[in-house]
Amino acid sequence: MRGENVTKVSTFILLGFPTAPRLQYLLFLLFLLIYLFVLVENLAIILTVWSSAPLHRPMYYFLGSLSFLEIWYVSDIIPKMLDGFLLQRKRISFIGCMTQLYFFSSLVCTECVLLASMAYDRYVAICHPLRYQVIMTTGLCVQLVVFSFASGFTISVIKVYFISSATFCGSNVLNHFFCDISPILKLACTDFSTAELVDFILAFIILVFPLLATILSYGHITLAVLRIPSATGRWRAFSTCASHLTVVTIFYTALLFMCGRMRGENVTKVSTFILLGFPTAPRLQYLLFLLFLLAYLFVLVENLAIILTVWSSASLHRPMYYFLGIMSTLEIWYVCDIIPKMLDGFLLQRKRISFAGCMTQLYFFISLVCTECVLLASMAYDRYVAICHPLRYQVIMTTGLCVQLVVFSFASGFTISVIKVYFISSATFCGSNVLNHFFCDISPILKLACTDFSTAELVDFILAFLILVFPLLATILSYGHITLAVLRIPSATGRWRAFSTCASHLTVVTIFYTALLFMCGRMRGENVTKVSTFILLGFPTAPRLQYLLFLLFLLAYLFVLMENLAIILTVWSSSSLHRPMYYFLGSLSFLEIWYVSFLIPKMLDGFLLQRKRISFAGCMTQLYFFISLVCTECVLLASMAYALFLAICHPLRYQVIMTTGLCVQLVVFSFASAFTVSVIKVYFISSATFCGSNVLNHFFCDISPILKLACTDFSTAELVDFILAFIILVFPLLATILSYGHITLAVLRIPSATGRWRAFSTCASHLTVVTFFYVAMLFIYVRPQAIDTRSSNKLISAVYTVLTPILNPLIYCLRNKEFKDAMRRTLGLGTTFK
Repeated sequence: MRGENVTKVSTFILLGFPTAPRLQYLLFLLFLLIYLFVLVENLAIILTVWSSAPLHRPMYYFLGSLSFLEIWYVSDIIPKMLDGFLLQRKRISFIGCMTQLYFFSSLVCTECVLLASMAYDRYVAICHPLRYQVIMTTGLCVQLVVFSFASGFTISVIKVYFISSATFCGSNVLNHFFCDISPILKLACTDFSTAELVDFILAFIILVFPLLATILSYGHITLAVLRIPSATGRWRAFSTCASHLTVVTIFYTALLFMCGRMRGENVTKVSTFILLGFPTAPRLQYLLFLLFLLAYLFVLVENLAIILTVWSSASLHRPMYYFLGIMSTLEIWYVCDIIPKMLDGFLLQRKRISFAGCMTQLYFFISLVCTECVLLASMAYDRYVAICHPLRYQVIMTTGLCVQLVVFSFASGFTISVIKVYFISSATFCGSNVLNHFFCDISPILKLACTDFSTAELVDFILAFLILVFPLLATILSYGHITLAVLRIPSATGRWRAFSTCASHLTVVTIFYTALLFMCGRMRGENVTKVSTFILLGFPTAPRLQYLLFLLFLLAYLFVLMENLAIILTVWSSSSLHRPMYYFLGSLSFLEIWYVSFLIPKMLDGFLLQRKRISFAGCMTQLYFFISLVCTECVLLASMAYALFLAICHPLRYQVIMTTGLCVQLVVFSFASAFTVSVIKVYFISSATFCGSNVLNHFFCDISPILKLACTDFSTAELVDFILAFIILVFPLLATILSYGHITLAVLRIPSATGRWRAFSTCASHLTVVTFFYVAMLFIYVRPQAIDTRSSNKLISAVYTVLTPILNPLIYCLRNKEFKDAMRRTLGLGTTFK
């Protein structure tokens, strides 16, 4: 835990509906009747679906699950209300309140996903009626229901964890009739922006994605219904989903109404901003006016000309020109959002802009920039298909796909911007209202905030990362494939012609991302840390013991290098080991070498020469590679578990599925995902302020000892670390568990004990390594506070960072006769290796 909850509140008082005693009895009767009615009608539905064979169809399975959900839902809330109405027992313990909140949140989230599953069922039934029974099998229905509950209950664990971690030390009166998020957080007596941020992000994920799936399903349903020739047929088709559509509408209307309540009134005293613009002499203001006016008119004319040309010329009705026309529309919209206000300021010196106007300008600016990112990636994909798959170009790049890519570009850009502007506008502005800019941009706005705006910055960073980096990666991948395809063309003329088709787009992408990276590269403000170096305390012992530790760790380091280099050399040189599992083993050995080489040399330097100082940049670099390599190992171990799953559960298809290409992709993904995630983690850790002690009570730069030295609030850095650690550790762990679950079932189906033992022995080494790795991880980062001593922290880390790289190769190789024989041949050890 992030620390013991120091709340002084052990119970809450649910205020409920404060009315006269007689009305309390009336409310008791009313809610009791509603409760009984809900129980009876939903139990009747469940019993009917269960006992009637004609209703054993997907839609009714979902209906039964929804009824079960409703019973659970009212049973979580109403009994406590009835107790309060009748016996005036309004107290609820802190644990009871968190439990009620957990189930309430879980069931709401589950219903979102379940309604989306029912929408998908209706989509298949109406749009693919002949394939309905093939697609919507009982197995798929069970999977969808299980996924609905699993996702709802998992997400709620995180939400309630952060809410329960807030400190409650004042009033304990909840102005509500049950434990809901908003009234609970209003009682917190410390900053709860982190809890609100987590709640918002997870609510967005679990509510918006199912809603989008539902909207897409009904979009396809509507198109399919409109294609039915007869009015009777259209009515019959529509009536099959009218009930579900009504429930979805009521559910989301109520939910949006609840979620639409702001986190509190914006107490900003600023109603207008003053755009400082370019403060120059009056004559220069007129010159700037003319300059920007001409630029504005030129942009309008050239982009309107492009749109008109593409629209009117039939020969240009091709995907690349469609995208070009959309890009021109985007550019017109973009300059119309910014330049008219600038011109007004230059000519008439009207530099004021209302708070709402500023947020509106910011919203469209962010939306259009984000849209352009995705649109440029779509255009890169178009060039990839045109050059790499020219014969299939017209089949793939249809008008429908072009429309979908354009709609997705705008939808993703404008949706993400809603969240960013919501958090920025929620900041409090009570000081200066002078924006040192010529339009409303994120950085100058946040500089005027007079309260902590780290939450807004965090949201802005995460969403910017999503909407900028993923399209950029898609663009880079597209051009990577294009480059390989162009290089395979035999003639220089052919290569030039192929490259020239995407030279313009590549130039635009380069200019766009260069400008964007330059803007985004400006830090959130200068790091005011006074610490330029850290001192690694290491193991403070007598000098003689320092030399002994030096020898011990030196031998360990050399041993790790030798055994892992031997493994890499053996796998590389032995053709009999050119198989997936050994490729992964070689990658793991490479990882171990890299891992110890970033930690142990600095330790040895400290033991021998007592040089314990490390620069701030050096510390962050060491931390970055440490986190990256640990995260890479998580994903790589999951990839190895998947390879074993295929080998045991699908042996005949193993060579077809686990190709060299797939192995390379899995290894590259392991490294890429880990090193990308670590960039974000280290960015936020390095942004903390260090102005006190610079003594790190550790032998290398790890997250916990670094953050302990921060002299400002580092909850944002901790939150980012928690979320990303959860993603990069838990999902691979789940993949590993699922793989071994299937392996266990497959092994148990083998009739002979010998066969079972042989099958199990193929994955015993990997299972041992996985167990050792995750036990160490969990003990380091999730151990109880009672044993969180400084000595144990360093000792456990030392065991993990040194012992694990030593043991892993031994575990994999000692019991593997094939590998030992190959190593003996590679190293020329003859029979002595036995």
